[in-house]
Amino acid sequence: MSAGRTLLFFSSGIEKTGDARVRPFLSMLSVVLFATTIHNAEDGTVSRPPKISKVQSDSESARLEFEVRNLDPDVLRPLARFPERLAEVFFVQAASEIKDPDATFRGLPSLIGTYEIDVSRGLIRFRARFPEEAGMTYWVSYRSVGPSVKPIEATFTTPAAKRVAPTTVVTRVSPARDVLPENLLKLYIEFSAPMSFGQAYEHLKLLDSEGKALDLPFLELGEELWDPRRMRFTLLFDPGRIKRGLKPREELGPVLEAGKSYTFVVEPDWNDAKGNPLKTGFRKSFRVGPPDATTPDPASWRFEPPALNSTEPLLIRFPEPLDRAMLGRVLAVVDGADKPLVGKIAIGDEETTWSFAPESPWLPGRYALLVDKSLEDLAGNSIGRPFEVDVFKVEKTSSDGTVRLKFEPISRSSR
Repeated sequence: MSAGRTLLFFSSGIEKTGDARVRPFLSMLSVVLFATTIHNAEDGTVSRPPKISKVQSDSESARLEFEVRNLDPDVLRPLARFPERLAEVFFVQAASEIKDPDATFRGLPSLIGTYEIDVSRGLIRFRARFPEEAGMTYWVSYRSVGPSVKPIEATFTTPAAKRVAPTTVVTRVSPARDVLPENLLKLYIEFSAPMSFGQAYEHLKLLDSEGKALDLPFLELGEELWDPRRMRFTLLFDPGRIKRGLKPREELGPVLEAGKSYTFVVEPDWNDAKGNPLKTGFRKSFRVGPPDATTPDPASWRFEPPALNSTEPLLIRFPEPLDRAMLGRVLAVVDGADKPLVGKIAIGDEETTWSFAPESPWLPGRYALLVDKSLEDLAGNSIGRPFEVDVFKVEKTSSDGTVRLKFEPISRSSR
């Protein structure tokens, strides 16, 4: 007898079936998946059921990994052709406090990561962006969706870390200036060690001049905005209260008001990745100036060329502070053949200077600084486009592309 198979067609017409968490998948997926139970009548054996497991690693810094095995190749072949759909079939959620698992995980975002699919081995592997976190419960689900197909789910809880004397601190909050524009878009919070995930907004406050906490000043995202090491957190002010003409601003007013003073607070009970609170809290007080609606202009930047045949840094001075994180990644120095130089970047003077020290000495000839036009100032104005854009007008500017700024090293005698 041949193997029996149940054929499931996924289309928007099946949205009424299944768990609400997978309805977006049903409405988007237009390929055919096979949910298969194979029974070999000739030898009386039944294929092994799919199984979810955690991939073990001896390294503390290794990224968290889960896999589901024993999947039928007929199930995986369509997914191999559409790998962007893997996150809708096999996903991981995390929570630190579990009372009712179903209620706890419902609505939580899935972890960000990468996928590997091996059709011949019947395997899908998920590798999270961040390492495993102590005291966290991970809920892992694989689902070939359909009214008669039962999801495969598993939970894995990591032991809570042993409490030790706190050592992690806030090393920097940027922008560094004490006077910031009314339409400030974001803050960056940097730490001395990796931090926990999912607790950020509980421990961040913005106080007015009388010490009263403002109501919902920040955009609270389900998937927190961390760098890959989880040592820098991006905190966005609510854009709906920054852009003029939007309903949140009209109803609630702007978060920051020119002429007023505020204090940004990081509370000390925020846990690091090892489950220990911060050694101390952090406060940054600042005053608010008028809004900034002007796009950064590279033509106004002042170059201080390095000395020829040296590894002195190229120094660039900006007339205004620029986005610190972007300064670290969207500027590059290339030689006359457009080959990128290897070196060290430094950002200083309250985000108004940028320097680049090459590993090898500067040689005679022309170099260029390539600047991605997505580079922003503190208010989110990019080189190519202001933050305040009239969506009803055709914009001639664009944030795509790069700006090329040429320079040459100079001999010491010409200084």
